[in-house]
Amino acid sequence: PLQTKIKPFFDSIEFSDVQSIQPFPPFPPWERRNLIVNTDLTKYENKQSNPLAIKTSALLLIESFPDSIHIYTDASKHTDGKVGIGLFATSHQPISPQNASISLRLSDNNTIFTSELTAIRYALQTIHHFETDTNDTGSQKFVIFSDSLSSLKALSSQHSPSRPVLLNETLELYYKLNSEISFVW
Repeated sequence: PLQTKIKPFFDSIEFSDVQSIQPFPPFPPWERRNLIVNTDLTKYENKQSNPLAIKTSALLLIESFPDSIHIYTDASKHTDGKVGIGLFATSHQPISPQNASISLRLSDNNTIFTSELTAIRYALQTIHHFETDTNDTGSQKFVIFSDSLSSLKALSSQHSPSRPVLLNETLELYYKLNSEISFVW
């Protein structure tokens, strides 16, 4: 077989100069569903914007998802390199409002991008647990709010030069879920 013929060649060369390339996304394009990313609030990126207008627009955007479970994600990095993430999930259902929160410490010196993308991945894992625990087949809607525009852009474009494996793991989890999920910046 071919493997037997080329194995001596690969054993004889050193791989120290090999560069990795962007791995392919875990699902082929025809099996992917649309990833909904709302970045309407980016029009207020200018520091000169009216704070009251920003707050009003943000509240209106949040209220535009009344039937969804809201999951808020965030990451922080201390000056000494310590990194952590947090999630807060809330259901505004009038019958049974519920809240849950998670905070986790990550490895030191992770970048903010890595930490924010990890927080989004944990939010998707939370949705996965919800689907598994309740035998939900996708009837529940979720919205993930993130303050990381770079992470949401990476998800939307399905490309990350700095953390392709983490991005692909996150996308793979997203595509396995049945629920309707929106992302908001």
